[in-house]
Amino acid sequence: MHLVAGIRTPHRTSQEATIRKFTLGLVGVAAVAAGLLLMRQQTQPKEAVAEAESASGTITLDRMRELGL
Repeated sequence: MHLVAGIRTPHRTSQEATIRKFTLGLVGVAAVAAGLLLMRQQTQPKEAVAEAESASGTITLDRMRELGL
């Protein structure tokens, strides 16, 4: 333990620093993956509606509900 400004702080070892960096890296990767999935999910229904409209000319209310719109 080190004494810094009257507060005892634990001394971090090299192994603890490595584990912390690894954990923060995993959290960062998970955040990026979640963001990409959300972006992809938002664009898919628009594409599905466009495909459905071009195929039949009109889209029914039931089909819109199936697509989650």
